[in-house]
Amino acid sequence: MIEFKSGKQVDFYKIASSRTKILTLLFFWMEIFIKNVSFLFIDELDAYFHYSLSKFILETLFSNDNIKQVALSSHATSLIDNEILRPDCYFVLNNKGKIKQFSEITDKKIEEYHNIEKMYRTEVFEYE
Repeated sequence: MIEFKSGKQVDFYKIASSRTKILTLLFFWMEIFIKNVSFLFIDELDAYFHYSLSKFILETLFSNDNIKQVALSSHATSLIDNEILRPDCYFVLNNKGKIKQFSEITDKKIEEYHNIEKMYRTEVFEYE
């Protein structure tokens, strides 16, 4: 329940937007349940959030010592960032359902100082 200055109380879930509900659930989930998670998979993390919030959530998850592995899917190229993950931790799924690491689908050497999002956008990683 949320109580306004007027004293009126309203059920939070009846007035909150879908994104606010998801963010609230994610916050609750991260504070309560994540303490016992060693492997975490999130499908389309960025679907409801601004890229900077998605990036913050990932950084928070990656800094959690309890989580040993994180796998996620995303359509947001803004999350392809060397500050989030090493270049060898990014994979692409083709339209046939096959998955390959970025380094497997390019003949260019990938270094940590490269802008791998820009490389992805310019189709350095071609995989059909």
